Amino acid sequence: MLQLSKIVTVFSAHKSIAIFLIMGIISLLFQLIFGNIPIGIFKFPINLYLLMEFAVGIIALYFIFKRQFWVKWLASASAAIVAILFFSVWIIIMATITQIDTLPNSLPLGLNQVVHTWMFTTASIFLILTLGFTTLRHSFPFRLQKIPFLINHLGLWIAITIGLLGAADREELIMQVYEGQVIWYGHDANKKVVELPLAIKLEDFVMRTHPPKIAIVNEQGKPHKISGNQLSEITKPTELNIGNYNINIQKYYPEAITKADSMMNRPGALATIPAAFVELTSYENKTISGWLTPGNQAQQTRVINISNDTILCLLTPEPAYFGSKVTIYTQSDNGAESKIISVNNPVNCEGWTIYQYSYDAQLGNDSPYSVFMLVRDPWLPMVYIGIILMMIGSLWTVFAKVKTKKIEEVRS
Repeated sequence: MLQLSKIVTVFSAHKSIAIFLIMGIISLLFQLIFGNIPIGIFKFPINLYLLMEFAVGIIALYFIFKRQFWVKWLASASAAIVAILFFSVWIIIMATITQIDTLPNSLPLGLNQVVHTWMFTTASIFLILTLGFTTLRHSFPFRLQKIPFLINHLGLWIAITIGLLGAADREELIMQVYEGQVIWYGHDANKKVVELPLAIKLEDFVMRTHPPKIAIVNEQGKPHKISGNQLSEITKPTELNIGNYNINIQKYYPEAITKADSMMNRPGALATIPAAFVELTSYENKTISGWLTPGNQAQQTRVINISNDTILCLLTPEPAYFGSKVTIYTQSDNGAESKIISVNNPVNCEGWTIYQYSYDAQLGNDSPYSVFMLVRDPWLPMVYIGIILMMIGSLWTVFAKVKTKKIEEVRS
C-alpha cells in the first residue's frame, strides 16, 4: 500500500504536464485527420443517452477500479488542475477569436468553431471525468460536513455536462419581418429555412435616439486629436467650443428634409434626419458656415470642410431604444397575442425566446422591417439547476465556516 501511494504521488506530481501534452497532441492529430466534429449528430435523444452513459460509466469505473492508481490520480487535485488548464485554454480561445456556426470553418484547426473541434471535446470529457471522480471520492465515506462540497461539485458537473451535451439541441434563427407581413420561418447560420410553431406579424417598429453629436473628424471619419471636448450633443441652437474652434449653432431641426440647398423642419415625415446650420470660427478668425446632416438612404450627408484633413460633421444619432410591436400567432392554441419585443425585453413563446436583433440602420425609426433572433435551448433549465446547486453549496460552505469560527471563539 505504501509503494502504491508513492507511485500515485509521483504520478500526480511529475506526470500531469505530460498527460496535458499527450492529450493535446492526440486530439490535435484527430483534428488534422478527421476535421471538425458535426455536433448536430448528438441531438436528442442521442445526447440524453450519452448523459446517462457518462453518469453510469463514471460511477461504475470508480467503484470497479477505485484502487487503481489512474483512478486515484483522476480524482486528485493534480488531475483537476490539468483538466481546468486544458479546458480553460479553449475557453480563452473562444473568448478572443470570433466564433461562427457556418460551415466550412475559415481558420486552421477550427479555431473559429472551437466547440466542433476534437481538442475542445477531449478537454471537456477529461474535465467531466475528473469532476465526477472527485465528487465520488469525497462522497465515501459520507459525512455531513461534506454535503456543501458535494452539492457544489454535483451542480458544477451538471452545469458543464448538460451544457456541453445540450449544445447540439440549441437552435438560433434569424427572422426578418416587414411591417404588415406575417412570417412563420427563420434562417439558421447556413441560410437554411426552418419552419416554426409560431408566426410573427410586425405591427410597428419604434425607435428613439440620443441627441446627435457634432464632431471634428479626419478624412477617415475618426475624431481629430484636439484639446478639450471632441464630441458635443446638440438639442437646440447654442454656442460651443471644440478644441480651438468656436461653433455657433444658429438653427437645429431634429426631423428635417432636404429642400434645394437648404433644410426644412418636417416632424413626422418619412426619412427625416437631424440638421443644424452652423457658423464655425477658427483661432485664425476664419469663418465658415453651412448645414450639417448625417444623411441616410433618402438624403445626402452634409459636412463643412475646415481643411484638407479636418471636417466638421453631425454624427448619426445613437439609438436609445428600439423595439417592435408585434402580433404572435401560435399553433398550440390557434390564437393571437400582442407583444412588444425590444432590446433586453425578449418574449418567450412555444419554447423559443424571441429577441429584438436589428433593423434598417439607414432609415432608423422609419425602418420598414424588423429583424428578430429566435433561440431555442431546451436543456437550459437543467443548466440553471446545476448553477443553483453550485450557489447553494458555496453559500453553505461560507456559512458553515462562519459558524465553526464562532463556535471556536466561544470555546476559547
